[in-house]
Amino acid sequence: MNAQAQTAIEPLLTVEDVIGLFGISKPPLYRWMNEGDFPRPLKIANTTRWRKCDLDAIIDTRAKAAANADDTLADLIG
Repeated sequence: MNAQAQTAIEPLLTVEDVIGLFGISKPPLYRWMNEGDFPRPLKIANTTRWRKCDLDAIIDTRAKAAANADDTLADLIG
């Protein structure tokens, strides 16, 4: 198989990885999922895993929302 035909394998994270990455415990994680604010995990055999790209997208979205909120606050204080 040549280099062009190879595909990168995407990292899959465990629940422990996810709560460590977000600095939370399990209850907020499951609450966010139930509220639709967090991606659902993949179920692979008897395991639960999240795709790293899905989590990166959540981080980017929340960072942009926080930056927009800071801009709005600065405009109000102005």
